[in-house]
Amino acid sequence: DVDQSEIALKIIGLGNVTPFTGNQLEKFNGLNADVAQKLSEFGKRSLVVDNLKSFRGLNSELALQIMTTADGRDPGRRSVVSNLESFEKLNIEVAERLIGSGRGFKDVVEHIKVFDVDHNDVAIAFLNGTSRPFEYVDLFGKLTGLSTEVALKCIAKADKRAVSRNLQSFEGLDREI
Repeated sequence: DVDQSEIALKIIGLGNVTPFTGNQLEKFNGLNADVAQKLSEFGKRSLVVDNLKSFRGLNSELALQIMTTADGRDPGRRSVVSNLESFEKLNIEVAERLIGSGRGFKDVVEHIKVFDVDHNDVAIAFLNGTSRPFEYVDLFGKLTGLSTEVALKCIAKADKRAVSRNLQSFEGLDREI
């Protein structure tokens, strides 16, 4: 089995990124974070952004770098969201940035397995940034280990349904809530 990341790193190591321009990068599969980092160092971050599906095991640092790509067309956040399966162990900072961008809570919850975060932190980040949690009431059911604090925040936001419809997601609720 050919290690495509190793081949890509050798090519890049020769100072040659031309083989990755155009649609050539999409011919590679399972490229690692080292390849993405090297391409970025050569000023080719846009190649990474446009071809995230060719990568695996990308980290939080790279996700944040991609999301802050400022080239006037905002490909970064959309590219990360569309390719969350290319990442692993994303941190709460990435989750918060995605959540703060509109539909991000749904995206984070639907790909929660690529995040290494406490589900309470994700729920609180969402609740702190929205005035309409009822639009996403069913997503709370995909989270686990939610605390009484999250339940109380939902109730305070006038959304008891997020709690009552997803009791299995909450821990330690007493009957008075």
